Amino acid sequence: MQDPWTQAIAGCRNVEVELSFVANHGRVLKAIRNSVQGQCILSAPIGHQVIIPNEHGESLRKTPPHCLTQDFATVDRICKSVCAMHKTDKYWAALLSLTKDEGPFQRAWPVIEEEVQARLLLLYRPKSLSSACPGRTLLQVSSEVVSDSQSDTHNVCLSDIYNSKTSSMPAYGSLQRQQQNHTQVISHDVAAVKLCEFFDLKVSAAKLEELVLIWKYNALSTTCPDAECVLRLYIVPAMATHSCTPNCHWAFADSGHLDIVAGPNGLKRGEEVTVSYLDEPSLHKFHSLQRRDLLARNWLFLCDCKACSCIRVPVCPWCVGSEEVSMITYISRTEEPIKPALQAICNRCSDGDLRTEVGYFYHCERCVFDLCPRCAAIETSDADDSPFNGCWSHAGDPGQGSESIVGDVILWGSG
Repeated sequence: MQDPWTQAIAGCRNVEVELSFVANHGRVLKAIRNSVQGQCILSAPIGHQVIIPNEHGESLRKTPPHCLTQDFATVDRICKSVCAMHKTDKYWAALLSLTKDEGPFQRAWPVIEEEVQARLLLLYRPKSLSSACPGRTLLQVSSEVVSDSQSDTHNVCLSDIYNSKTSSMPAYGSLQRQQQNHTQVISHDVAAVKLCEFFDLKVSAAKLEELVLIWKYNALSTTCPDAECVLRLYIVPAMATHSCTPNCHWAFADSGHLDIVAGPNGLKRGEEVTVSYLDEPSLHKFHSLQRRDLLARNWLFLCDCKACSCIRVPVCPWCVGSEEVSMITYISRTEEPIKPALQAICNRCSDGDLRTEVGYFYHCERCVFDLCPRCAAIETSDADDSPFNGCWSHAGDPGQGSESIVGDVILWGSG
């Protein structure tokens, strides 16, 4: 039997790419030969799709059946009752991605084959999310449990964590001490637990959460001819890296396939395939700080593409000495609170809790100070060779305030 990756690639057409692994980055797609503008370098079939009933739990056609629309409404109520982190459609898609042996008893839910699910489980999902996110609670996990879980290629961390005997909830203020004692602390999705209990599922809450995360961070949304919303997963295209200046773009084919098409400059052999996770209006409307925030909130990474790299990781302005101390980037939704029971406040502008108000921020491990993205950009505004970067004030009337220019970002009133 072929491994899931081989199966996924074998089902594609016009394959002009190969799967490659890049250290500290993961799986990427690279061109196996030169291609020209407009050339389709990959056409991938639907890995799995789920029809989403409308906000009233209704379907616009006979499928899904009435019992499913009722169950969708139930899922929606459960998600809202626990202030779930993700939208109801992601939990619904996960529930309809279970195998025959995992689904609910005596309910007419569609199920998928084990080999199809195995391909879905190849897709990216974060190992953990912060307990500061809505709808999540803390789990305390010993370092031994986390170490043992690394051998599980499908459920890294999550499955062993949910089933751990050391799953008692720690007091929030004790979090820092536990981390110092090499005890990993992680959170879990309350909605996933509630859904498993309510529908009496034969799957662990950990696996259900992983399926939710796979749909959250990999799914594309489209509509059917009758205007119903459909979530789709495409296995191989999901490996394409994001760039705000992509060399390719996605295109839906009439057959339901998702095509990756080379951009204006084509591709060279060995070049990494990039697409934009943001839509065209967002790419043109937002500057680097705004795009980075959107990507950090929705896909949990700090974009370092050519368009965004003009804003560098800042050196801590408070750690004065012969050795510069680079600050660390914290993605707000993936990191446990640095200072338990306290808000993460920008030590430059005193902005509110950075863990909830921005997608990412910067932290210095030496002095334990934080910088919001805006203040960090100002700190690095003169770190580039561009003659425009830096802080500027009105020569004739300094009272008008000042502005900082960093690449494509202009920050007014920053001085």
